[in-house]
Amino acid sequence: MSNDSFSKYSYIRRRGRATVGQIRAFEQELDRYALTLDKVEAISRRGGALGIEVGFGMGDALVEWAERLPTWNFIGIDMYQPGVGSLVNKLVTLELTNVQVANLPAQEVFAQLSSDSVDEVIILFPDPWPKKRHAKRRLIQTPFMNDVARCLKNSGILRIATDWEPYGDWIREVLARQEGLVLVEDLITGTEDGSVRETTTKFERRGQRLGHGIHDLCYQSIKNSATTESK
Repeated sequence: MSNDSFSKYSYIRRRGRATVGQIRAFEQELDRYALTLDKVEAISRRGGALGIEVGFGMGDALVEWAERLPTWNFIGIDMYQPGVGSLVNKLVTLELTNVQVANLPAQEVFAQLSSDSVDEVIILFPDPWPKKRHAKRRLIQTPFMNDVARCLKNSGILRIATDWEPYGDWIREVLARQEGLVLVEDLITGTEDGSVRETTTKFERRGQRLGHGIHDLCYQSIKNSATTESK
């Protein structure tokens, strides 16, 4: 698929200040782990457990997840090149073979995933696009959540975290209308409470330094097997 198909996501930041090691990993090692759009459906049909992190930052939480559950397959989705390079470096160093990297828009990846194929989706600290005129750029939108809900297995889990209170309210509002996803946990922790995660992201740490409450939301997929359609 050509890059023209991603034009509507042109606002997604793809480049940034990268170290020499990150650039080298992106240019020389990414092919070993890269998941292209035409291969997405195949990985979701392999069977077994599948976990996906959308916007993995520098890859720390995804690597911890993959090390903790070595029998799972994982997809990391991000378009920030320094972060992709950072993750690839970690995969090479730790010799992890159960992670594939999609340097693609999350919306395009989920559109290709098979229904009822994903056990858990994690979205940590997505860009809140705080200005009202930019709200349409937020990742958490009904069309995308429709695809996430479709792809999750029955009893599958969606975890979302943000340190931006208006975005937390936006997420709750969008997902309150989402068929097939039920809110099972809604936590707001202060800077003195620490984190619910073993591995914190730089965006979580930044939010804590700024005194922001951390909104951790967990949803479970509830499906009627008689009416669930497979892609």
